[in-house]
Amino acid sequence: MMSEASSPSRDEIIRLAIDVYGATDRADQWLGTRLVALNNKTPIEMMASASGRERVREVLVKIRHGDFS
Repeated sequence: MMSEASSPSRDEIIRLAIDVYGATDRADQWLGTRLVALNNKTPIEMMASASGRERVREVLVKIRHGDFS
Protein backbone atom coordinates (compact mmCIF):
# COMPACT_ATOMS: atom_id res chain seq x y z
CA MET A 1 0.00 0.00 0.00
CA MET A 2 1.26 3.47 -0.86
CA SER A 3 1.99 5.88 1.97
CA GLU A 4 0.58 9.39 2.03
CA ALA A 5 4.13 10.80 1.98
CA SER A 6 5.06 9.07 -1.30
CA SER A 7 1.83 9.77 -3.17
CA PRO A 8 1.25 12.91 -5.21
CA SER A 9 -0.77 15.63 -3.47
CA ARG A 10 -4.17 16.79 -4.72
CA ASP A 11 -2.53 20.06 -5.81
CA GLU A 12 0.13 18.18 -7.78
CA ILE A 13 -2.56 16.15 -9.56
CA ILE A 14 -4.55 19.28 -10.39
CA ARG A 15 -1.44 21.03 -11.75
CA LEU A 16 -0.63 17.96 -13.85
CA ALA A 17 -4.20 17.87 -15.22
CA ILE A 18 -3.98 21.55 -16.18
CA ASP A 19 -0.64 20.90 -17.86
CA VAL A 20 -1.99 17.89 -19.78
CA TYR A 21 -5.24 19.62 -20.85
CA GLY A 22 -3.78 23.08 -21.36
CA ALA A 23 -6.52 24.97 -19.54
CA THR A 24 -8.05 25.02 -16.07
CA ASP A 25 -11.63 24.61 -17.31
CA ARG A 26 -10.74 21.56 -19.43
CA ALA A 27 -8.81 20.03 -16.52
CA ASP A 28 -11.76 20.68 -14.19
CA GLN A 29 -14.09 18.95 -16.64
CA TRP A 30 -11.79 15.91 -16.85
CA LEU A 31 -11.43 15.75 -13.05
CA GLY A 32 -15.24 15.47 -12.75
CA THR A 33 -15.71 12.85 -15.48
CA ARG A 34 -16.28 9.17 -14.70
CA LEU A 35 -13.52 7.15 -16.37
CA VAL A 36 -13.41 3.48 -17.29
CA ALA A 37 -9.69 3.55 -16.41
CA LEU A 38 -10.71 4.45 -12.85
CA ASN A 39 -13.47 1.83 -12.56
CA ASN A 40 -16.12 4.41 -13.52
CA LYS A 41 -15.11 6.77 -10.72
CA THR A 42 -14.12 10.39 -11.23
CA PRO A 43 -10.53 11.50 -10.65
CA ILE A 44 -11.88 13.73 -7.84
CA GLU A 45 -13.38 10.68 -6.10
CA MET A 46 -10.13 8.76 -6.52
CA MET A 47 -8.06 11.56 -4.99
CA ALA A 48 -9.47 10.78 -1.52
CA SER A 49 -6.74 8.16 -0.99
CA ALA A 50 -3.01 7.96 -1.63
CA SER A 51 -3.40 4.96 -3.94
CA GLY A 52 -6.20 6.74 -5.80
CA ARG A 53 -4.06 9.84 -6.34
CA GLU A 54 -1.27 7.67 -7.71
CA ARG A 55 -3.71 5.96 -10.09
CA VAL A 56 -5.00 9.34 -11.32
CA ARG A 57 -1.39 10.48 -11.86
CA GLU A 58 -0.69 7.31 -13.87
CA VAL A 59 -3.74 7.94 -16.08
CA LEU A 60 -2.70 11.55 -16.71
CA VAL A 61 0.85 10.50 -17.63
CA LYS A 62 -0.56 7.96 -20.10
CA ILE A 63 -2.79 10.65 -21.64
CA ARG A 64 0.17 13.03 -21.89
CA HIS A 65 2.00 10.35 -23.88
CA GLY A 66 -0.94 9.72 -26.21
CA ASP A 67 -2.23 6.51 -24.58
CA PHE A 68 -5.98 6.98 -24.12
CA SER A 69 -6.74 3.38 -23.09
